[in-house]
Amino acid sequence: MSEKLNLPGNAEIYHPEEHGPDHSSEKIDTSPEIQGTVHENKHKIESIREAANKEAEKSEHIIIDDDEKQPQLSDQAYVSKELKTMAYNRLLGRAQKNLNPFQKPISKFMHQPVVEKASEITATTIGRPSGILGGGIMALVGSTVYYYLTKHYGYNYNFSVFILLLAAGFGTGWIIELLLKRLHKK
Repeated sequence: MSEKLNLPGNAEIYHPEEHGPDHSSEKIDTSPEIQGTVHENKHKIESIREAANKEAEKSEHIIIDDDEKQPQLSDQAYVSKELKTMAYNRLLGRAQKNLNPFQKPISKFMHQPVVEKASEITATTIGRPSGILGGGIMALVGSTVYYYLTKHYGYNYNFSVFILLLAAGFGTGWIIELLLKRLHKK
């Protein structure tokens, strides 16, 4: 274990097992003078305990005010927008200190207020899983069919069709998600 007892000066810990069973009894002084003072001290301690018990109030007699039970409104801390912003900036600063030199500038750029707002907006609109899934499925199926038709009939393959199919599938995925949410609420 790594626990250590710090003793002042040259103090040492007495271990009776190191000195044997007879050694510990030799250190105790059993003279009548010392026995008398020990007996007197026990009586003093008992009288002090009795006096303390007499002075002490019983718990049934103690009345707690209702004001002390409920916290005061002034004691409660309110979390404001400024406090949240300060806590966020401190947390972000601590996290950025642990980044390597290549990640620090990227993190500082990404957490600029303008970039962060734009990122949040795009995450709630463009980054919708239903839109990405719908766009991917429609682009895959549509471009496969389009590729077959162009090869079969001898036309030139236009690569912008893939982007149009992706956008159409994305919109379709959004619409399907909205319809499912409305039907699920009812």
